Amino acid sequence: MKEEPPSNGGVCMHSGYFYATVDTELKKLSDPSSKLLTTCFKTDTDCSGLNALAVDQSRKRFMYTTKDFHVRCISVDGKEIFLCKDTEKNKINSVAVSARGLIFAGGETSSVHVISENGEKIKTLLSKCVNIKNLSDIWLDESGKTLYVCGDEYIELYDII
Repeated sequence: MKEEPPSNGGVCMHSGYFYATVDTELKKLSDPSSKLLTTCFKTDTDCSGLNALAVDQSRKRFMYTTKDFHVRCISVDGKEIFLCKDTEKNKINSVAVSARGLIFAGGETSSVHVISENGEKIKTLLSKCVNIKNLSDIWLDESGKTLYVCGDEYIELYDII
């Protein structure tokens, strides 16, 4: 019987290291010459669907989407900072963090939200995209002034003012 390969979720870079969610763990590439990912800590995602991973470089914390479509914020050593629950059933599946610490979350339903720094509030910025029906990812350009929203066969760009 052939063993199934692990499922992968989001990826990001932090302090020169590559991080990835793999099955139910956050893993790190500690030594590029070994090509082996080492486990940092367990997560509450299973990577069976779309799961995102982002890093807030200035505050040294990770954000990832859970299997229940929430956004969990953790320190780089795995301590929980907050859990932002998606109570509106937007099915949050993507997350991006600006250099200023703004947390953006994309919903599978083609909605875009901003989450407060402490995770206690979530506000809808865009209830639906122009062409995208099934949002699959969001990311920011290096300046943090443009939000890219991807889904279906489209990429939409939104200016962050």
